[in-house]
Amino acid sequence: MHRLAHFSALLVTLGLVTACSLSQNADLREYVVPESLCGTDMDPEILKALLPPGKEIEITGRGADEDDNMGVVGSCFVFVDDFTAIGVQTMGATDHIDGHGPLPPGIDSYLNALMTDLDINDSTLLAENPIEVRVWKNFAAAYVPCVSSRGEQFTGMNVSVDLRDNKERDYSEELGRMMESFAVERVEQMGKTCVPA
Repeated sequence: MHRLAHFSALLVTLGLVTACSLSQNADLREYVVPESLCGTDMDPEILKALLPPGKEIEITGRGADEDDNMGVVGSCFVFVDDFTAIGVQTMGATDHIDGHGPLPPGIDSYLNALMTDLDINDSTLLAENPIEVRVWKNFAAAYVPCVSSRGEQFTGMNVSVDLRDNKERDYSEELGRMMESFAVERVEQMGKTCVPA
């Protein structure tokens, strides 16, 4: 009876060690987490939480700076082991719609332009004036008004962070904590294209 108890305890211990080992392997990240998201500074701990484990990371697409013609559309993607972990999109908006130019202001028209299956009614509104910020489970968008714009082309910029390919969990808390400051920082990098309010 005594030996059976020791054997049972040994099996439980081995089971716990194996479970811990598997858990650590599931969280294994062999790549170095970048210092910014697509060239835009953000809290490194939040960025780490948004990125999945894996071996290699690759960032493609455009950053956001004054010399980069991001006025209408700018896209950047972060791949981990060829999996699209994060997509960042920037798109201009204007109050003066001529039928061929930028979008009307606001996140609702931005979602329509992206042709997503997201419903604005499923989002959580975190901020509204002057910057509109909305968060879903694995997507966040912000509309940043411009106080001035090169050639008065834009009255605002839409910025989104897309994790919809990563269905691992709910990222709304992290997205909510970073989205407003990230969007403003990204628009500020565009220089005179859009000077944020």
